[in-house]
Amino acid sequence: RFLESNAIALLDDHGTFLGFQGANRDITERKQAEEAMRTNQEALLSAHQRLLDTIESLPDATFIVDQEKRVIAWNRACERMTGVKKEEMLGRGDGAYAIPLYGQRRAMLIDLLDAPSSELETAYKYVKRVGDRVYAEAFAPLLDQGRGAHLWGVATPLFDRGGKRFGAVEVIRDVSDIKRVQESLERERNLLRTLIDHIPDSIYVRDNSNRFLLANEAVAWRMGAASPDALLGKTDADFFTTAQASSFGAADREVLAGRTLVNYEEEMILPSGERCVMLSTKVPFRDAQGAVVALVGIGRDITERKQAEAVIEMNQ
Repeated sequence: RFLESNAIALLDDHGTFLGFQGANRDITERKQAEEAMRTNQEALLSAHQRLLDTIESLPDATFIVDQEKRVIAWNRACERMTGVKKEEMLGRGDGAYAIPLYGQRRAMLIDLLDAPSSELETAYKYVKRVGDRVYAEAFAPLLDQGRGAHLWGVATPLFDRGGKRFGAVEVIRDVSDIKRVQESLERERNLLRTLIDHIPDSIYVRDNSNRFLLANEAVAWRMGAASPDALLGKTDADFFTTAQASSFGAADREVLAGRTLVNYEEEMILPSGERCVMLSTKVPFRDAQGAVVALVGIGRDITERKQAEAVIEMNQ
């Protein structure tokens, strides 16, 4: 048991010590309550420190603001991305966290959690809301030594155990390398598209169901389609008679089974009614696991050559 003791000395009129008068109080419950409170405080402090350590170790730039939009956490990744130390940022508000990224105080995702979609779309070129989270893509001109960086971010409100909101967290990732790869792939795709469309031979890709996945201008012209895109998702049955479509399908099934057909002749009546002979090459297209998922076809119109050969043969 814990006791709290108080005592005073008893003296006579001449100041001679006579003894003590004291009182004891049982304070066991109070001490136990104090110990429980101390333990809880230590546990909370430990949990808080673990949370801060976790935020510090995150690879993505992460900062947290309270309900007054003052910065209460600014991790090492934020420091590396912006060049601003946490000591300079902690406690600051009024949009100060936007200055290292954009050179001015402006609304960040963390400020727009409750904003209408129209305001979000004005601030970001791509934005998406999922539940109480907001995702967006933006370009920060001051990063990467002034070259700028493409950023992908997500902001989420923070609530305590009672459901009361006490702040928000924003996580930012530099996706500039991915963006550059995407732009490079898009340039290569456009170049390939230009080359394919200016080749007079028919070039196309069809899936296992004979649907066009890709076609060039030559294919669209021969099949009477308005554009290559108008062929996408269509099959031979949409343009040829049942007999012709069945004939073409038989050869395609061989290719989709893994066989390569090189320089074989296909006679066809085009949707325009014109007869032609195509010298075709069809090869299977395989995915990363080696499964055939489509066929690639190249066809050259040899009608005039075949007609010339027929004339020569007749003259002989």
